Amino acid sequence: MVALGLSGFSFEKSLWRTQCITALSQISDPHLRALFAFLTPDNDSYDIVLKESGISLSDRMAFACHYLCDNKLTDYIKTMIQNCTENGDLNGLLITGTTELGINLLQSYLDLTDDVQTVALISVKFLSKDLLSHSQVEHWIARLVSMGNQREVNPAQ
Repeated sequence: MVALGLSGFSFEKSLWRTQCITALSQISDPHLRALFAFLTPDNDSYDIVLKESGISLSDRMAFACHYLCDNKLTDYIKTMIQNCTENGDLNGLLITGTTELGINLLQSYLDLTDDVQTVALISVKFLSKDLLSHSQVEHWIARLVSMGNQREVNPAQ
């Protein structure tokens, strides 16, 4: 079915293009939806592809790096960092790296999940010495250590 749909592709505004745009909402697979959205854009914004949550952040970033101009790419990266931070999405560490922005993302994740173990372990494993001395990071590690000490004192928990 997909091959049949793709066989009618052309760059011209055609019945095929109109039908694909109409059918986009009916396609359940996020990758196929993105494929047809890519082939039938109204302009060069590629919004449908870039906002497709069913596609991994790393794949959407690779797509953005390849197809967006520098200004749009910069805006997209900023938006994705903000979205990941607001949602505590640790996949955003692919974009922020081990920076202050990454610490903000980890704090947001902690605020939403109360999972200090994950945050502290990511910090110890991946942050530079400079960032390990950041007050938030030291607090996460101290909190994890105190949780471990409490379990040693009272093993029934």
